[in-house]
Amino acid sequence: TLACCGKSLCIGCMVQNRDSCLFCEEDLQQFNSNAKGILKRLLHRIHHSRNDQDKIRALDMLASSYDTGAGGIGVRRDSKKAHQLWMEAVELGGSKDAHYNLSQSYSKYYKERGVEKDDKKELYHLEEAAMLGDAAARCELGKYEAARGNWDRAKKHWMLSAAAGCKGCMERIKQGKKKGAVSNSED
Repeated sequence: TLACCGKSLCIGCMVQNRDSCLFCEEDLQQFNSNAKGILKRLLHRIHHSRNDQDKIRALDMLASSYDTGAGGIGVRRDSKKAHQLWMEAVELGGSKDAHYNLSQSYSKYYKERGVEKDDKKELYHLEEAAMLGDAAARCELGKYEAARGNWDRAKKHWMLSAAAGCKGCMERIKQGKKKGAVSNSED
């Protein structure tokens, strides 16, 4: 999540060394040089905002910064702290980012985030993120259903994810057709 506008970037876009935000075109170098101010504003929003959605966005941004050690706000990488902050965001009502990242905490990154692997919690948070419009969560749910042989449900998840911008989902549908698991008449 970007400190300038609060939008989320995929990992590929985050890895690219960009000088300006893709969404608001804000100079990211300015934010990097003003890291203490950004951190201060985020903490102020978390502790003093009366609006839960504002707190949730601030918690998401801070958690993402702790998780990657990036974000231009001067925090060191601490995945356990990130997990705790996403839990706080979910307790306030959650966001698609908080739910998706928690799903990853219980599957791929459970060791570094200091939690036990838990398939039920992973699935719960994926479903919550998908219902809030997260394309990556939808895609993961499609993979989950396909692995269980539920190709109709998988295709529905992938179609919704593709409509939201996931490029790999249409390819998964094509692979299902090649395997004979998804028919052309279902389009």
